[in-house]
Amino acid sequence: MRFESLLVHRCTFIKQNVVIGQDDYGRDIYGQEAIPNIHCRFDQIEKRVTKNDNSIDIIIQPILYLAASQEIEETLQIKDIRDKENNSLLPGVYGVKKISREYSRIRLHHYEVELKKERD
Repeated sequence: MRFESLLVHRCTFIKQNVVIGQDDYGRDIYGQEAIPNIHCRFDQIEKRVTKNDNSIDIIIQPILYLAASQEIEETLQIKDIRDKENNSLLPGVYGVKKISREYSRIRLHHYEVELKKERD
């Protein structure tokens, strides 16, 4: 089974500091560029953190899986994570907390991106 067939969700990438035009004096104007309909797979992983003998704290970490062919960088923001029926899976805008590159025997297989919430 190809990994791409497991990417059943869609999201929108927001690239930062992209040249979106020029002003009257020929200087570049920088802004954000939205890239919709990125194939991905959303999941939540529970991490257990023990603070003392009486309590156990559970942290739920949102994870996004992306194909190896997908360009990803630390400055990206991610929003509108949806399933095939267009139901929202994770509302809000998220930044990249950590990018993990997962390799097969000889080449990059996929990315695992830990997300952090930035705004609603």
